Amino acid sequence: VEFKGQGFAAVVKECKPFDADAFPIALWANPQNIEGAQVLAGRGAAGQQFTLYLYRDRVRMLVEFTGGRYTHANVPLPRPGVWTHYAGTDDGRQIKLFVNGKLEATATAVGRAPSSEAPLFIGGIQSGERSLVGRLDHVRFYTRALADDASPALMAEPRQPDAALVGRW
Repeated sequence: VEFKGQGFAAVVKECKPFDADAFPIALWANPQNIEGAQVLAGRGAAGQQFTLYLYRDRVRMLVEFTGGRYTHANVPLPRPGVWTHYAGTDDGRQIKLFVNGKLEATATAVGRAPSSEAPLFIGGIQSGERSLVGRLDHVRFYTRALADDASPALMAEPRQPDAALVGRW
């Protein structure tokens, strides 16, 4: 899906399945422009739930790990126009950010994101703010922690059904 950075975001409103103790979100991203704040995928407002996004000179996986407190794991920005696979995960102890199947960054975050009815946004957040200028493909959300050696499998199309897969776009 192409996003043109003009106040547009895809919204998944039925989000009860995304209220998970542990989760990874995985996607392919091809940003055409890497300036400013641009959301790849996130849930809730800025600084709430989780957000995988480009910000300043980094790609960040931000997680609200306890009411009102958040932190992030971050990696350098990709080159514009290059497809890159990202998998951000939270297991209740640590945020991990994988790039092209390899663990690249971690951050301590002991706790669980508060329960919420907040929607999942793809390519931006609320009302299309922080919209992506680029493309996204194979966005997937799971309800189990991601082992360090499991990220390469997320880069490919699933070959077998996975009960932990709750959303795929």
